[in-house]
Amino acid sequence: MHRIATISGGWNQSTDSVVFVDQQPAPIVIITAADTDIQTLAAATANLPEDFPQIRVVNVLQLQQQIAIDIYDKKILAIAKVMIFRLFGRCFGFSFSDLKNKKLLRNW
Repeated sequence: MHRIATISGGWNQSTDSVVFVDQQPAPIVIITAADTDIQTLAAATANLPEDFPQIRVVNVLQLQQQIAIDIYDKKILAIAKVMIFRLFGRCFGFSFSDLKNKKLLRNW
C-alpha cells in the first residue's frame, strides 16, 4: 500500500500552491475523508498475502484543486479496477460530480 503524508486541515487556496498526489497506479484505489481509514488499511495490508492486488489510498483533502483531481483521475483512477470512495458530504472542493461529469464512473 502506498500512503502519503497528510496535513491537518487540507489545502488552503489563499496560502498553498498546487498539490499533486504522487502515487503509482494500482488495481484498488481508496479515496477517503478519514485518516483513521488510512491507518487501519496500512495495518491490515501487512497481513494480506503477497499476491494480493496492490492498494492505493489517498485522503480526499489532498485532492482539493481541479487540476489535482484531473491528474489523479488520468494517472491512477483510469487504470484502477476497483475504486472505493468513502466521503462525507461535499468534502471541500471534491465532489462526486467532479468524476461523474467526466464520464469516468459511467464507463465502469
